Amino acid sequence: MKRVDPPFLAQILLYPVMQSFDFQLPSYRKNWTPIVNGAHVPPFFLLYMFGSYNLSFVDAMYRGAHLSASVRERYSRFVDYRRLPPRFRQDYVEPTRPPVDEEIARVLEPYILNPEIHPLMSEDLTGLPEAIVVTGDHDVLRDEGTLYAVRLKDAGVAVQHWHYEHGFHGMIIFTEEPFRFATGMNVLKDMSKFMREKTRTAA
Repeated sequence: MKRVDPPFLAQILLYPVMQSFDFQLPSYRKNWTPIVNGAHVPPFFLLYMFGSYNLSFVDAMYRGAHLSASVRERYSRFVDYRRLPPRFRQDYVEPTRPPVDEEIARVLEPYILNPEIHPLMSEDLTGLPEAIVVTGDHDVLRDEGTLYAVRLKDAGVAVQHWHYEHGFHGMIIFTEEPFRFATGMNVLKDMSKFMREKTRTAA
């Protein structure tokens, strides 16, 4: 991944999108909410990259037919559900992968493997700034944020994984009545405290 100069003081990642490699992680199959669910994420990726989406691409991505066998074999270690906490993968059954759609794989793989788009796919995470990774237990993105925190720790990066048991995607926007949630307020307070302390020590 590219480094910047001057370097960032820290990276704060709020329920981040880290990959489009595997949409069958435990949190994608478990956590379906009106705000975002597993079926929403592939279209978002395609809109971001291409400005539109094709339903055949969406279907292939969600089912796992969008990657060649060689790519899956080489990079699956970066998105390995077995590195999640046991509670996250409780009762999880690894899915049977469908046949690969070679044409879709040819189009998508350069984007899916690009660490500037999907940081979890980076071969080397060493030297990155101190990180805060925020995840929510009821968010489809819970597992990829967790795996990124694990990989940062493996790379020797100072990382704090803030996991909120009652958290969900978009929780920090629900801070005003009548849609006020304590979890969202707690995330904002924790981030504010961290940023104040970080900027004070850097001054």
